[in-house]
Amino acid sequence: MGTKGNPEPFPTYPYATPSRFQNAALRIVIPVKANLQERHFNRPNIPLDRVRPLNVTYTSVQFHRLMESDTVSGRAAALSDTEALTAEILAREDTIKAQLVLATLLVALLAFFYVKYRKMQSRLNIVLQEGVEPTISQVPNANIIPMDIAPEVVQRILLALDQWESQKGYLDQGTSLGTLATLLGTNTSYLSKIINVYKGQTFSQYLRDLRITHAINQIKERPELLRTRSTIQLAEQFGFNSVDVFARAMKSKIGLTPGLFFRKVRQKHR
Repeated sequence: MGTKGNPEPFPTYPYATPSRFQNAALRIVIPVKANLQERHFNRPNIPLDRVRPLNVTYTSVQFHRLMESDTVSGRAAALSDTEALTAEILAREDTIKAQLVLATLLVALLAFFYVKYRKMQSRLNIVLQEGVEPTISQVPNANIIPMDIAPEVVQRILLALDQWESQKGYLDQGTSLGTLATLLGTNTSYLSKIINVYKGQTFSQYLRDLRITHAINQIKERPELLRTRSTIQLAEQFGFNSVDVFARAMKSKIGLTPGLFFRKVRQKHR
């Protein structure tokens, strides 16, 4: 507390120090310039809207309120800046996480296609070197699998079917279950059951597998066919009625489309 003749000293603040007091009043003279905030204050967080015109006189109470207001404004501005910075950091973290997830998915996808490509190349090399075999089994003993057909009938049909295969009768585009049953001297019911049990396929699968196996091996051994015939001509030569059926059969057999298989055969025989 101040005494009479010794007035209470004027409080100081971190933002500014009054240089002269007169009768407990402060006269602040602040030069107004464009770069006022940077040149005349050590603390740049004093807002310019607090700068008063020249020769404005403040009482002690007014000065207290002014400085307290400046302090609150500065804290509010700092808090606002902190919140904005925090929000920006969180947004960047979310962006980085999303980019990491996308990068991981991309790497996994590339790895998947690379493995698939390596398997395809390995399968193709085997096909070009060794050819392919039908997925049918060897003719078994008719007594192994019980059927409601006489064993001697089953054995006769199997032997006739084997002879038909050796003669490449499957290349005939007109081959059907009915025509083949007639050719083998049996009925469609017996023939269908025998093919299902002993060949492990339906009649259409069995016929398609024989045709595509022969086609792949012939193209591998006689690459000149690719120079003299179109894809549709090749398909028809090997018993297929359309390029689409031919392509799907090859894709199912070796995992390659005719175009890719033909290109690899040409490259090998250059």
